[in-house]
Amino acid sequence: MSEEKYTIEQIVEAIVQADEEIIQAIKYRDREMLEDVLKDYLYL
Repeated sequence: MSEEKYTIEQIVEAIVQADEEIIQAIKYRDREMLEDVLKDYLYL
């Protein structure tokens, strides 16, 4: 299984788009939720 590679710009754009979802994941220190949210927005 190969790991996906993203640019900093792609990651920042995913964070900006995820907005409230990202904030909740960080607030609850939920690493799995954070990974899921980023994956959802990086694959758009």
